[in-house]
Amino acid sequence: MFGRKFELNAETLHIVEEIGRHMPGGFFIYRDAGDGPLLYANRAVWEIFGCADEAEFRALTGFTFRGMLLPEDYDAIQQSIELQISADEDKMDTVEYRILRKDGTVRWVDDYGHFTETEAYGGIYYVFISDITEKRERMETDMAVRQAVIEALSETYHTVWLINDVETGAFSLYRGDTAGGTIHAGPIRDALGKLRYPQAKEFYIRTTVAPADQARLQEELALENIARRLKEESRFSVNYLRSMDDGSEHYFRIEFAKVNMPGGKLGVVCGFTDVDAETRRTLRQNEALTDALTAARQANRAKTAFLSNMSHEIRTPMNAIIGLNSIALNDPDTPERTRDYLTKIDVSARHLLNIINDILDMSRIESGRMAVKEEEFSISKALEQVNAIVGGQCREKGLRYTCSILGELNDSYIGDEMKLRQVLINILGNGVKFTPAGGSLSFTIEELARLEGNATLRFTIRDTGIGMSKAFLPHIFEAFSQEDASTTSRYGSTGLGLPITKSIVELMNGQIEVESEQGVGSVFTVTLPLRVPGRRAEDKAGAAEEAGADGLAPKPPCGDGGPEAFRDDLNKKNSALPRGTDLRGRRVLLAEDVAVNAEIMVMLLTTRELEVDVAENGRAALELFEGHPVGWYDAILMDMRMPEMDGLEATRRIRALDRPDAGRVPIIALTANAFDEDVQRSMQAGLNAHLSKPVAAETLFGTLERMIGA
Repeated sequence: MFGRKFELNAETLHIVEEIGRHMPGGFFIYRDAGDGPLLYANRAVWEIFGCADEAEFRALTGFTFRGMLLPEDYDAIQQSIELQISADEDKMDTVEYRILRKDGTVRWVDDYGHFTETEAYGGIYYVFISDITEKRERMETDMAVRQAVIEALSETYHTVWLINDVETGAFSLYRGDTAGGTIHAGPIRDALGKLRYPQAKEFYIRTTVAPADQARLQEELALENIARRLKEESRFSVNYLRSMDDGSEHYFRIEFAKVNMPGGKLGVVCGFTDVDAETRRTLRQNEALTDALTAARQANRAKTAFLSNMSHEIRTPMNAIIGLNSIALNDPDTPERTRDYLTKIDVSARHLLNIINDILDMSRIESGRMAVKEEEFSISKALEQVNAIVGGQCREKGLRYTCSILGELNDSYIGDEMKLRQVLINILGNGVKFTPAGGSLSFTIEELARLEGNATLRFTIRDTGIGMSKAFLPHIFEAFSQEDASTTSRYGSTGLGLPITKSIVELMNGQIEVESEQGVGSVFTVTLPLRVPGRRAEDKAGAAEEAGADGLAPKPPCGDGGPEAFRDDLNKKNSALPRGTDLRGRRVLLAEDVAVNAEIMVMLLTTRELEVDVAENGRAALELFEGHPVGWYDAILMDMRMPEMDGLEATRRIRALDRPDAGRVPIIALTANAFDEDVQRSMQAGLNAHLSKPVAAETLFGTLERMIGA
């Protein structure tokens, strides 16, 4: 403290005493000899010891350093001082010890000392002390609470490791289980406590972890993996199987938590806990869930199979009903009264068919089996088909129908054309159904935006129908939901059309909105994202000349001319399809196992003067095809479900025949199977088209014209 420049002796001691008199804290000097006789102690020291003057202090302590400490503390404190002085270049030391005051109470003081050599007194210590009793009591209370919390938490774990520094692998065993049948016996605990983390990890895995988990745990418990995971999350856990003393294996878990160590180092607390019962319970639950999931999948497959069978079984007689009814209606000898009955039968049969289709669609949606295709299609042709259907319905009911395109549309887009048409026809059909005669229905289409090959189209459908109340609007897309219970009988509604429509729109990543007022009408807005197909470089010049500077195709023939303009244009386009000549004299092979359906199809096909050979199953169809010369049949109409050999197998075998026409003859699925996966299987087997029963005559003949004339 003072050093050689200030030599303490009898002449300078009074200077030190004067300085000490004005110090706020305790200050004393003692010699490094015997019990440490004091040379000086200021008033603050007396007061710390509860003494009124120096005489009382001398009487209490003997005026020695040893006399100032509790006897049981002296040896340890003296040893600590000597070690610190010998190791410190400046000869400084810091210790804490207990003292006994004059009133008999024990107090704690902290001691900051400096050792120096003098000629007059030899080695001496300059010491500053202060009473830290209250501070230490607070610290001890905090430490006790903290320790209690740590111990309480540690009760959860058999063992707690502390990685003091992830970089160096400094490691300590904070708590170890030495009892019972666990592997942490005393010798192993001692061994772990003397290793760094990498060695402790190797030792632990080798001696405790079940062989099946050792390789995995080596990787998961690596320091670099622990550090990486703790950068992403403050805590994580690892489960593993541990070998027990009795030869059994138990599930254990190591829980890792990040700890900020002094000096900015990353530390890790690793807690080991037995989770065998919990893990095995979870495994049993997972097994039960897996079994339940398997059962649900089996039930779903059974449901799909049932619906597919139901579709086939219902559509087969429906095909006969609608087909025979249509033939009877077109018979000029049918009496007018009977024709009226047949017309009502036709309406009811088609309504029943629509209900079946809705139920099947809803089932596919609920089971997640409805898929969205990504194929290029002509928007003008799609709109023509929609307007041809809706325009006819409006004419029959006496509604004014208009269709308008706002701005320009591309000639083609990429998306699911069939589902787009289904959405539009569902909404427009509802408009026709719920709008009284004399009302109006309008349909507008516009492209809202285009960015990097993606376009957004908006379809708006407005009617002057019966509308809906504000209270019912939130429920409009719920299955079987109808505002008026009489709707079913009055309008033939099932309450499934709009829920199906909304589900399809959402499957296509689109949005549907509705505004309605009771007695005024409704407005449906569908917004759909579609991709714009790219064009080859050699096509761009001609396309630009035709479309104009913006590269958009001419406006499709929608306009305000109404359905008549669409019908006329559609007829022109259809007349341009590659038909060769016509269907008269063309030979068709029909594979159909139901006699009445075969009879109806023959009657229908012969109306266009087609020649028809009938096969009662797939094997017979294969034999008929093989038994005739190359090119004999212009097309094959193939039912799918038939005895002996089904339509898919028959198609595959025909395609595999070693003859020129086997690969090119059009094979058209004519089946009651209406699921998307049925269509997919048909295409994979080599069929050219898939028509679901009952098939409309115009659809059948249009398909034959395209397939045969191609």
